[in-house]
Amino acid sequence: MSINIKDINPIGILSQGSPAVADAFLNFRKTVNGLDGLDERQRELCLVSAFVTLGDMKRMTVHAVRAMEAGATKQETLHAVLLMLGATTTLSTVSDALEVLMETLA
Repeated sequence: MSINIKDINPIGILSQGSPAVADAFLNFRKTVNGLDGLDERQRELCLVSAFVTLGDMKRMTVHAVRAMEAGATKQETLHAVLLMLGATTTLSTVSDALEVLMETLA
């Protein structure tokens, strides 16, 4: 199940429904991302884990690629997925995420 991240554009869809809400969301994310504490690599790894927990493989893949672009290693990205096993997520969801991630990072 290979996912092309270029096919995923939730902000574009949100903009079609309400440009003002899309702009507000982007401004909110910019503010949160600008807070001290986590660098971009760490933020993206957190989002990888969050989307694994939700079972959202498309968004997990987007943020895994972004984490790698921000300097995360393949091992760190896999760790962000495995960390969810038994904490908040079932074996089947984590194995699905690993399958998608390994295809994406291959």
